[in-house]
Amino acid sequence: MGMTLGDFFLLSFYDLMLLVESHNNNKKEQWYHTRFIAYANYCASWANPKKRPKSINQYMPIDEDGETIIDYDIKRMLENFEIAREEYKQKVLAKKQLVN
Repeated sequence: MGMTLGDFFLLSFYDLMLLVESHNNNKKEQWYHTRFIAYANYCASWANPKKRPKSINQYMPIDEDGETIIDYDIKRMLENFEIAREEYKQKVLAKKQLVN
């Protein structure tokens, strides 16, 4: 996402989520662009227009049931982040209890 490890540690959780969301939107736009180019190439070389897919979404669906492959990866990443965050909180609490 174009940031160093030091930048990552300086971000709040909200700022990180904004960066992840913008990164997700960028990737989605790249997929839309790729799909458009592939569909235009597919339609240009097609001999029988009756048999080709009616729309670009039938040719290469990106949004299936309102969720993309990219969204699934982001959700999985966020779940892993939450698990790691909870483990970190547990370790911090354990250290505080040892000190006290």
